[in-house]
Amino acid sequence: MKTKLALLVLLAGISSVALSEMEFKEFDANTDGFIDQEEAAALAPLAEVFSDLDQSKDGKLSEEEFEQFENPAEPPDKGG
Repeated sequence: MKTKLALLVLLAGISSVALSEMEFKEFDANTDGFIDQEEAAALAPLAEVFSDLDQSKDGKLSEEEFEQFENPAEPPDKGG
């Protein structure tokens, strides 16, 4: 799935930010603005690191927390 999206990005010239947004929205099945554990189960690698990414420990991933899965080199924004 990721390979197909990457190819579409290259062909369409979509930025990596747009790709991240598309993927987040793809996993946010109920469109509540978060990815819960049930939604994360659709992608095994994401489900495996879910608790590590859930910095707020609220049982769901915000788009910012999800971006750490996409770009693990970037430190999480602690809001400060």
